[in-house]
Amino acid sequence: MGKNPDSITPVNQLICFVDTDTGIKLCELSAKLISRTHESSITLLQLMNKEQTAGIDNFEKYKNDTFQSTIELCKNRGITIRIFVKISENFLDDIVNMIDEFGYNFLSIGVHRQIIDDSAWPQNMNLQNNESPTDWKTSNANDDDVVAKKNDIVEKLSSLLNRVMIMTGIFINKDFEKMNHIFIPLLDNKDIPLFRFVNSFSTKEVSSVITWDAVGIIENNPDLKKMYRDKLRSSDGKFTLWNTNKKIDCNFIEQQDLMIIGLESWCKLIGTALSWFHALPSTLIIKDKTD
Repeated sequence: MGKNPDSITPVNQLICFVDTDTGIKLCELSAKLISRTHESSITLLQLMNKEQTAGIDNFEKYKNDTFQSTIELCKNRGITIRIFVKISENFLDDIVNMIDEFGYNFLSIGVHRQIIDDSAWPQNMNLQNNESPTDWKTSNANDDDVVAKKNDIVEKLSSLLNRVMIMTGIFINKDFEKMNHIFIPLLDNKDIPLFRFVNSFSTKEVSSVITWDAVGIIENNPDLKKMYRDKLRSSDGKFTLWNTNKKIDCNFIEQQDLMIIGLESWCKLIGTALSWFHALPSTLIIKDKTD
């Protein structure tokens, strides 16, 4: 299996989605964060059922028209972009087959806000739990079809994380528009590879990247500590550590445009009774590659 993408290893990323807006935003996010653009590539895979493709007469025209701004962004940054639109009866199999065929080193899945239209979405996104969540609190909570659809999405994401061996990101699109302010909670040692990955990000489009070292992982790891100090010096102060003596509140969370968090840290985070869950911004949950 190949290495995780970083400042040395080019990104060869597969971005999968159903909702067009989510796919475009995820691609723009990825393109702006890639630091080593030379030899990096992004493949967009929009998965549709037959009903969704009924109004599309020319797929090439659809791709060029729909993703024009995305294509231009990648080309301007020197990133190779490929776009596929596929009628799919089994999204999971099609994604896994694409990875096997083309040898990607990073998979990203875009999830539309249909999964997060209520305050219960973080707790119900336990991607390491095989049991279906039951406490959706939407106004349609009594609608069995709505609940079943949400549960099906979570179960498919969990299954995909178990099947895919490469680094994988689950992007929850909560009206994502910009990435001026990024928040990175670090709560588990298993997510150290995520921090190394984040450390390679380009900060040209970012105003601040605040890391919450909740349990002292960076402080107690000399290599990470040195890496972070180097990043502080090279990022013009954009990278900072959250002062753990201060309480994180809703006001701070609402100022963030994006939260990036490792899968292990995410599962710990949603197991706590934090008052600011409902205020979470768009979120990218990353699982490290499996050896």
